[in-house]
Amino acid sequence: MRLLAKVKAEVKRMDPKLSEEDDAFSAAMVLLASFLIGPPPQAISEQLNLPKDQVQRYTNGFIKNKIWKRGKVYGDFGNPRTGGSEFWLAVACACGLMEHI
Repeated sequence: MRLLAKVKAEVKRMDPKLSEEDDAFSAAMVLLASFLIGPPPQAISEQLNLPKDQVQRYTNGFIKNKIWKRGKVYGDFGNPRTGGSEFWLAVACACGLMEHI
């Protein structure tokens, strides 16, 4: 299964009501892809068929909010109790809706 299909399916599983046209859907795909192939925006853009400037905008949000640093993804997204909330807060940071403190 290609990366695009994998991350789309996972975002839909995580939030079945979120539209593929929603900015948060694309930001969530970028964050998921970064776990699998690392955070380089060029590779993510190519693998997900998203415009480079869109991926760069999310990248800037992840870096500004210290979700991505030194080539790694930081967050306790795998925590069964808080990981889902933390993931969606990171997506909101990437979309410019909030800032991580």
